[in-house]
Amino acid sequence: MDSVCENIEITHKKALINFMNWAKKNGAIFPDISFKIYGENERGVHSKSKIRKGSNVIKIPLKMIIHDGMGENTSIGFKLVKHNNGRINNFSIIMVVVFILTTIKHKNFFEPYYDILPRDISNFPIFWNNVEYEMLTGSHILYMIKQRQQSFVEDYQTIIKVCPEFKRWSIKEFLWARTIVGSRNFGININGVSRTAMVPLSDMLNHDPSPKVNWGFDNRDGFFKMKSNVSFKKNIAITDTYGNKCNSQYFLYYGFTQSQNYKNTISINLIHPNSDNKHYKDEIVPHVKGLLGKDIDKFLFNEIMVFLRISLSDDKMIKKYKYRSQYFYPLNNSHEITVLKAFNIYLNTLLSKYKFSYKKINELLITASRLSKQWNALTLLKGEIEVIIFYKKLVEQSLNYITKKCDSFDEKYNSYFIKLRKLRNDCVD
Repeated sequence: MDSVCENIEITHKKALINFMNWAKKNGAIFPDISFKIYGENERGVHSKSKIRKGSNVIKIPLKMIIHDGMGENTSIGFKLVKHNNGRINNFSIIMVVVFILTTIKHKNFFEPYYDILPRDISNFPIFWNNVEYEMLTGSHILYMIKQRQQSFVEDYQTIIKVCPEFKRWSIKEFLWARTIVGSRNFGININGVSRTAMVPLSDMLNHDPSPKVNWGFDNRDGFFKMKSNVSFKKNIAITDTYGNKCNSQYFLYYGFTQSQNYKNTISINLIHPNSDNKHYKDEIVPHVKGLLGKDIDKFLFNEIMVFLRISLSDDKMIKKYKYRSQYFYPLNNSHEITVLKAFNIYLNTLLSKYKFSYKKINELLITASRLSKQWNALTLLKGEIEVIIFYKKLVEQSLNYITKKCDSFDEKYNSYFIKLRKLRNDCVD
C-alpha cells in the first residue's frame, strides 16, 4: 500500500492509507493510480502502471458518495428545504455542507474521507488579509472576492434565521465547508435526479484544460466512473478539467491560477453621462459592462467601439445613424481615429490602477514560490495586463492601418473589420 503514497509526510500518509483501505473495503476500484506531493499544498494523482485508453481509472460506489439529498434528509436540511424560498445561494451545495458539518465531528462512515480533506485553505482569496489584498490593487478580482465573502456570510445568517441550532457551527467552520464543497463537487445524475455530489478520491485529480479522463455516474451498476480518454505510460499525471475559465475564476473558486491562460479577461464598465436620458435608454447604447478578452468576436470589443462612436458624436452626428445596427459602422476616418484614441486612453487608465507594472510583475515572478499567494496574485495580474497590452497593440495597429491605408469607409467597413481580425491574430503572441 505504501507504494501508492510517494513523497508524502508521515501524518498525511497514514490518513491517506487509512482512506484508501476504507475505499477499497467499501467497493472502490483504483488499481492503477498513485499519489505524489509536488510541494506545499500541492499533490497529484499519477499512473502507477500503463493504462489503456477507455479504461476505468477510478470507480466509486454510490454508498461512498455524499450528495445534496443526504443533506436534505437531516433535521436542519429538512427545515431549510421547507423554508428556504430561494433565499440561499447554490442551495444544493449548502445541502452537502449541512451533511458534512452535521457528521464530521462524530464517528461515522465518512470519517476516513473527512480526515484527508484539506484543513488549510488559506490559498483561497476569501481568506486573505488586507496586506495580501494590496498585491491585487487595480484588479476587478477584489470586488469579486468581496461579493463572494458577502454572499457566504449572508447564506450563513439566513440558515441561522431558519435554523437557530445551526449556531453550533461557527462562521469559520461554515466557510471552510462551503469552500471545500464549492471547489470539489461534481454534478451528476443519480436515478434521474440531478445531484451535487462529493466523490471521494475522484476529487483529488488536478486541473488541466485538456482533461485526461471523462466521468459520470453509471446508474446501471451504481458506480461513479472516471475513464481515461488517452493512454497512459507509467508515472504520468492523471488530470481532470475544472472548465476553460479565466484566471480570476480559477483563483476565486479553486485558489490557483495558470501561468499561460488565453481565456484571461479584464472587467469593463463604461457609462455614458447621458445614460439617464430617455433618448439614450431607448435608442442608444448607454452602458457597456462585462468582460473583455482576446477574442474580439466573443467579448466586448464591438460593444466598446459602438459605445465610443456614440459617446464621441454630437446629436447631429448621431442622427446620421438611421438604424441601431449602423452603430457598428465607423462614421468616417477622422471620427474612427478619435474613437480608437479614446479607447487607448481608457486602456491606459486601467493600467494606471495596478500596484505593479508589467515589468515589475515579471521580475517578482522569477523569485516567487510557485502556487504561493504571491505567485497566484502576480500571475493573475500579469494575465489581466496582457489583455490590456493586447488591445493597446490592436488599437495602435488599427490607427496605423486607418491613417495610411484606408482612404474611406464608404462600403469598406467589412474589409476594415476583416483587417481588425487579422491584426488581432498578429497581436496574439
